[in-house]
Amino acid sequence: MGKNGKQNSSVQSENLANSKSGNTSPLAVAEFTSLKGEVLERSRFQHQLVSLNLIVVGTLLGIGLESVEFSSVLLVSPLITMFLAAGWAYHDYAISRIGLYIETSLENRTALGWEHFLDAFVSAQRSKLPGVLIFFHARGVFHSTQILMVVLALLETKLTSIETVLLSLDAAAIIFTYVLLRPSKIWNMKMGRCGRRKENTSKS
Repeated sequence: MGKNGKQNSSVQSENLANSKSGNTSPLAVAEFTSLKGEVLERSRFQHQLVSLNLIVVGTLLGIGLESVEFSSVLLVSPLITMFLAAGWAYHDYAISRIGLYIETSLENRTALGWEHFLDAFVSAQRSKLPGVLIFFHARGVFHSTQILMVVLALLETKLTSIETVLLSLDAAAIIFTYVLLRPSKIWNMKMGRCGRRKENTSKS
């Protein structure tokens, strides 16, 4: 074994020893704190995007009630919601990616264990409701406001050429929003791992 091989082996042994003995370096703690801070910041942005969507919907509804082009004004809303949902989905993917790194890399070489605890907690749950609620609250707001505005517009629409175009764009926006807000591959992988752990626990 060469010099580099011996050094790598020594580092791996030291990390394993630290993990088993419960030792966590200040650098690892600082990295964990920084990553969790980023998660909180991105989560705050997500809540702001949901709130902004409700503000936009309320504003357009108020403008529409005062405008002759009621339907046209309302049909703009699903398009704006789609872009806000895209921002929400981007932050959601980044949060999942950070969680995966903490669990599979950072916690495996330190005594930290938050993500492993969450996995074990989810695996111990008999109901899938908590996992469903994580995705339902924000996705429900985005989808429901899109559909609501389209339905309200259809009640008053005269199907002018502009409204027909907007309706077509809204249909595409609703479908695209649904695709954007589907659980990420990282989340599905995490839930699949929790499901397998639950099956192994029930068998044993």
